[in-house]
Amino acid sequence: MKDLDLYENEMKTSDETLFPETPKNKEPKKAKKEKKPWTRKKATCFWSLGITGSIALGVGIGYIFATLFNGGEMGDYSHVNVSAYAVNYDALIEKYNSFPKNADFSKSFTPCELANTSLTLLHRNERYMAQGYGKGTFNVFGVSGDQAIRSTMIRNGNDYFEESLSKSSLVQAAFRMYETYEGETSSTYRYKGSVDANIYDSHFSESAKETFTRDAYKETMGRYLDGIPCIYIISDRCLSKEGQKETSGIPTSVEKTDNGYRIELELNPRVTVKNYVLQMIQTGDLAGPPSFKYVHLTFELDSELNLISLRNRESYYAQKKAGPGKAGPGSNMKGDLTTYFYTKDVPDIPELSVQTIYDTSKES
Repeated sequence: MKDLDLYENEMKTSDETLFPETPKNKEPKKAKKEKKPWTRKKATCFWSLGITGSIALGVGIGYIFATLFNGGEMGDYSHVNVSAYAVNYDALIEKYNSFPKNADFSKSFTPCELANTSLTLLHRNERYMAQGYGKGTFNVFGVSGDQAIRSTMIRNGNDYFEESLSKSSLVQAAFRMYETYEGETSSTYRYKGSVDANIYDSHFSESAKETFTRDAYKETMGRYLDGIPCIYIISDRCLSKEGQKETSGIPTSVEKTDNGYRIELELNPRVTVKNYVLQMIQTGDLAGPPSFKYVHLTFELDSELNLISLRNRESYYAQKKAGPGKAGPGSNMKGDLTTYFYTKDVPDIPELSVQTIYDTSKES
């Protein structure tokens, strides 16, 4: 791997997590059930994301195919100590509440603080929804194309839901995740489904159900389903550094707009995706962690820092697994996803047999 001195070599590997909170601010309970094996699709190398995403999810994009042998290498995030970038969300809200609602928050908060405050305000709503619309670009055996991406995240009290849909001329995929609480203990379920000719025509079956404990789901997918709804690490300490070979071309900044604020975050691709790559490896049948070239997030907030939309643009290289201990074909990929957030008129979490309703006017 390339020299990582520019990217905080002093950090040691840690199993501590970035978003350990529960809806009741309790410590996670020990699981009653063990995670069932994850069945991988062998014909293609594909993952759905979060964002949630999430958003869904947890606001990642993460869509890949088995493609040409483009030059590149797998990523190495062993130097990233996640706990070193942990955010004190309670302190941010306390600081936020110390200002009048008409304050100019850009004068007192850093760009990352503004972003994390907006995510925390969203997460503290008893009901909210996020829906993402975007695409990934690919080149499969010399044929280029687009992969349509749709995602939904819903919180309804202590019940949580995420959906990720994707379709191109070559592949389709659909995933749903549900988390429900009984007292202090939760259970998380994941379903692998299918998408027909129309990306919104999705189908899921109870027979495809996989059961996770709360902690096992986080270890597999990189974030708690009931946690802060963002899979990227966002911290003043993980902004992009000078000397990064490839960037989005948009510098980190805060702009006060007529309606609120626009936050541009150019993040360090060797740090911010530490949790994200766990999800990509698990659901994409990858040989190892993808190597990110850049990650850029654009937050649109209202005047009181409520989250309106989040656009994430990213570029990365990933390799498909060819067999036990073997790396197969790899490809350079790009993704662009915009997620919209709602706290009013939030629909109920759909039952497994009910299709999620999307606002097609949001399609670009």
